[in-house]
Amino acid sequence: MLNSSIEKDLPEKAGSFPALKGHFAGLRKYRVGDYRVIFAIVGDDVMILRIAHRSDVYKKRS
Repeated sequence: MLNSSIEKDLPEKAGSFPALKGHFAGLRKYRVGDYRVIFAIVGDDVMILRIAHRSDVYKKRS
C-alpha cells in the first residue's frame, strides 16, 4: 500500500502537499495512513528523505 501510494501520488502532486516548519523547514510531508513521507522538491525531481511511522518520523536521529 505504501509503495503504490508513493509511486502514484507523489510525483504528480508533490507541490500540493503541506510544507513543514521548524527543523524540517523547506521540506514537505505526504500522509499515507499512519505513515509519513518527508520529501524535498529539487527542480523537477522529488527526493524522499524519510519514511516512518507518524510517531517516529519527526524525531531527531543520532
